[in-house]
Amino acid sequence: MSRLDILHTILNPSFQDHSTYLSEKAVDTHGDTFEMKRKIVYDNNLKSTLYKFDDEDIFLFFTNEKVSGLKKMCDYIFFIEEKRHLYVYLIELKKGTESAKKQLDAAECFVEYIIATAKRLENDFDINEDNFHIRKINIRESRSKKRKLKKGINVLPNGIIEHLHPTNFYIKEYLSY
Repeated sequence: MSRLDILHTILNPSFQDHSTYLSEKAVDTHGDTFEMKRKIVYDNNLKSTLYKFDDEDIFLFFTNEKVSGLKKMCDYIFFIEEKRHLYVYLIELKKGTESAKKQLDAAECFVEYIIATAKRLENDFDINEDNFHIRKINIRESRSKKRKLKKGINVLPNGIIEHLHPTNFYIKEYLSY
């Protein structure tokens, strides 16, 4: 059984996202509705599964008290299997200058719990620091329509990767950076 197959037995399939775009609809600080979209460019040689966990209802075990960041979660979690490696892309779409760190850090804790659960349940779930890779990816919409985004990626000092392509999200681009 592949690592992705094992993860499929653990995660609720209702959170799988089968769309061909990463997208976010929201209201900005000025009250204007906006939508960000990036077409997912798949690689036929990679097995992958995309999940969308940004609904606060997945945290039913947390209190409803206003604790900063308690129920934050990134927009998407992408599991990608390449040969003996398992890559996890934590993806947050943002408009403006607000930080994505809380959502990405929360998703990292969630993924670590999922991986620990898989290891506990499946003796052949062979994951270690050599073949398990987490990528925190922030996709930010340009604040100015006049300013063109460069293509590629930019790794920030805090380890978060800025996705710079204005229309597409290339899965293979993040396997090594």
